[in-house]
Parts: sequence; structure tokens; C-alpha cells
Amino acid sequence: MKIAIAQLNPTIGDISNNAQQIITAAETAAKQNVRLLLTPELSLCGYPPRDLLLYPGFVESMTQELKAIANKLAKNIAVLVGTVETNPHATSKGQKPHYNSVALLDGGEIKQIFHKRLLPTYDVFDDDRYFEPGYEANYFTLDSIKIGVSICEDLWNERNYREMALIPPRHYLHPKLEMRSQQPKPNLYHHLNLK
Repeated sequence: MKIAIAQLNPTIGDISNNAQQIITAAETAAKQNVRLLLTPELSLCGYPPRDLLLYPGFVESMTQELKAIANKLAKNIAVLVGTVETNPHATSKGQKPHYNSVALLDGGEIKQIFHKRLLPTYDVFDDDRYFEPGYEANYFTLDSIKIGVSICEDLWNERNYREMALIPPRHYLHPKLEMRSQQPKPNLYHHLNLK
């Protein structure tokens, strides 16, 4: 499987322009027979969106734009897009209203959503203020290959790292301009840093 990483520079809050960058990158990748394109964390809204998340219309526009991107993609490419997902249990369970997520787009649809599990709360990072953490390691299957997904700090924590090593995929995509691939020995990872 040919995989590409989109080196984008999203503008915080400029959802339509960021969406166009993703579409353009996907069109270029599809012409090069790429099957899977990975975009950065929160590539649709820019990172960190902070108080923009307090406006319901901001999050709703991401949902609509994500659907539009899925419809515009070539049929031969899947794209992982960094986005914000509304937490449907926020009010009833006293949780944060959103998830920092990655959406798998393929075949004109949003196929699957993955949530960031380890939210940074140090230095300039305040993800915990806005986002509910995801609760499980997860993966998707594309062309019979199982691929795990983690976001940014998810693999920086030993517990999360070990949980990812236990799920079926042997390949992991890691939106934060990084890609990790598990090797036969469970404690070895190839690490390609594209910063």
C-alpha cells in the first residue's frame, strides 16, 4: 500500500481554506497512486482551536466540511483528516463537549472516527479544557491491512503504547506529522519524524 503524509500548514479557524488544502493534497496524492493520505492533527480547523470550540457553529461547519471533502475525493484514495467530533454524552455524563479526532474518509463517506486519548495540559497546551479523551486504542482495515491510529501524545504514554501493541494491526499512523510502524519485536518502532 502506498501511503503519503500531507505536509500542510492549516490556519486556525479557516476551515474552508484548510479543507481546500486537504482536497488539493489528496488530488495530488491520488495522481501518484497513493492509497492512503495522512493529514496533521486537527488539520481541518488548525491547532490549537481553543475558544473557537465554544461556538457551536464552528464545530458544525467542520462536520459539514468533512462530508464535503469525502464527496470530493477520488475513489482510489482514503484520507485521514484531523477534526473535532462532538461528544454526544457530554451533558448526560458531565463530560467535555468535544473530541480531538481523526476521521477516515473513503469511498465518498466518513467511514470511521478515532479520538485522541492522552490530552496535554502543560506549557501552552490546554487540550483537557476543551476535549474529552478517547477511551480505547482502535484501528481500521483498508485493502485487507489493519492499521492502528493514534494522535500526537497517545504513544508518549507507556500504557497507551502497550495497548496499541496488543491490538491486531502491525502498522500505526500517528497524526502529528509522524508515522510509526510496529516491528516484530513488540518494543521496537520505526519512527519517521517529518517536522
